[in-house]
Amino acid sequence: MKTVSRILPYAALVLAAAACHPDEIVNSEPTTNQPGIDANIVHLTLPGDQAFAQECATCHPSRDGFDLRYFSYTDTNIVRRAVAHVDTATAWRIASYIRTLQTPKVAENTRLFQPGNGLLLPSDTAFAVRLFGSDQWPVTMTRAKLLAINPLTVPIALDLPQWSNEADKTLEWIPKTALPAAILSFNGNKVKNALATLEATPSAQTLSLAMQAVFNASNDASNPAAPCPYLWRKTPPDYNACFSLHTYASSLGAAYMIRRGLTGFVDQRVHNIWWETGFTAHLSRQAVGPLQVPEARAAAERWFYLGWMFDPVHVQAIYTTGLLRERQRNRLATFVAARSLVARLPGVFDEDVNPYVDFAEVALSTPDNWAVNTGTFALNELRRRLQAGDRPPKGTVANEAKAHLNAGMAALARKIGKLPLAPLQTLANQVIVLVGQTGGGGGPL
Repeated sequence: MKTVSRILPYAALVLAAAACHPDEIVNSEPTTNQPGIDANIVHLTLPGDQAFAQECATCHPSRDGFDLRYFSYTDTNIVRRAVAHVDTATAWRIASYIRTLQTPKVAENTRLFQPGNGLLLPSDTAFAVRLFGSDQWPVTMTRAKLLAINPLTVPIALDLPQWSNEADKTLEWIPKTALPAAILSFNGNKVKNALATLEATPSAQTLSLAMQAVFNASNDASNPAAPCPYLWRKTPPDYNACFSLHTYASSLGAAYMIRRGLTGFVDQRVHNIWWETGFTAHLSRQAVGPLQVPEARAAAERWFYLGWMFDPVHVQAIYTTGLLRERQRNRLATFVAARSLVARLPGVFDEDVNPYVDFAEVALSTPDNWAVNTGTFALNELRRRLQAGDRPPKGTVANEAKAHLNAGMAALARKIGKLPLAPLQTLANQVIVLVGQTGGGGGPL
């Protein structure tokens, strides 16, 4: 990533510790009796670019303030935030420096990556009507037609994160806190080195490695400072701190994409970490108090969908669909499960990234009036895959596939009357017979 000539050395930059979201503060010279002002703040009187690097860049993954200019932050807004860390004169120098950056500009409240050019629909039914023309799964839908629908272009009734939203922290990308020194230095300074490499040689590979380094350091059982949720923990994990670290890792990917004007898939690891950020929020729902991510369910739903829509081939759908159902977004959940079903690679039967799991999720999610069409579509897709040679290996994997089939059929039976179910049951029986034949395929689909 391009940096300005006066930015401080990277080691100094990443080790600076600064809160990322100061409370609202008046634009006046800080004194010890002002609310929100740290009595130990140093009056830096540095040039704006150096002051930003030293005091602000630990929470701005674009590192040089690119994001502030891109998202049209006003001078007064920049100064209001900056005076929590520097004196007012330096805050204005930072604002002046940000104005010199040459970037495209969008509105500050832009919903980054909101599909359909930022359009937010009013309801789940509106999503279906806009996509299909009516509140029904089309009887004419084919695998090719569904694959041709790019989730990145489909407007939805779910608001995805903005870069910054001071009123609702679940709606923002920008990290809540700087990376702790214990994360940066863990495992031989792996995170610090990976971030330096990303800045020196930005690419999809160095980006994914830097994101993965932050993620690993926050989850590794051998790191005493890792706050994230794993079974080896004897005390409750600090889900909120973990979510903040995962948001930081995720925001590296967003900053990279903003700078390059990219809107599509970047790297499997990049988009999987976005999904994992949602998983942390989802897990935190079992915690209480400050250890739980604020508005955990809403945060999880947003981050799950964000990760999935960029990579429906590899990212599991099951948690995304489950939360969408909880939030009465059954039509969108059905689309996610069915779009995943047709996108899955042959020969892949992982625990959750699995076409048979996707089938069950279609059946569980589908609105009652869609059930005949969606059930028929999904069973035909499984039959086609099997006939093309993509068969789960015999034994446990095949038995699990049959269990998902049975669970899906039971869900459909609850939604469909007895007579319309008969053709679906015939299809399901054909699928089960094919699953029971010699497996272990995975040829072209």
